[in-house]
Amino acid sequence: MSSKEIEEVMEKLHQCIEKIRTLEAQLEEQQKLTKTLKSQLESHELQINIERLVHDTSIRTLERQLNQLQIEQQRQARLALPPAPTSNQPQQPPPPPPAVAQAAAPAVATQVAVGRGRGRGRGRGGRRDRNEHHYYIYDVDVWREFRRDMGF
Repeated sequence: MSSKEIEEVMEKLHQCIEKIRTLEAQLEEQQKLTKTLKSQLESHELQINIERLVHDTSIRTLERQLNQLQIEQQRQARLALPPAPTSNQPQQPPPPPPAVAQAAAPAVATQVAVGRGRGRGRGRGGRRDRNEHHYYIYDVDVWREFRRDMGF
């Protein structure tokens, strides 16, 4: 090989080396850009997931509040309505005029006093029926409301 051929081969070698360095630099830039884009994508996905969780949580909270309001409205409506008469309960006659009611009061009092097994009534320390327990649903004493509605 002549020196001219060697110089041409060396020149081509230098050009190839220069192209390789340029390609390596471009590859590094693309890798950095890819890394940056991946991290941006991950942070964006994380942000979307957080927003979804917040949205779902707020929807659940609103649904829970709506449910509580509906329950409270139903309870208020139930308490506002007069108790419905049941078929197995005898119909009570209309109350007598006030003058007759005052005359009948002592007889009713003696009849109540004669009742057996009741103790001192349902006041403080009074006896309760065996199955009479207090159940609280949404901070409402269900048994007390039932007794009040039924007129006991």
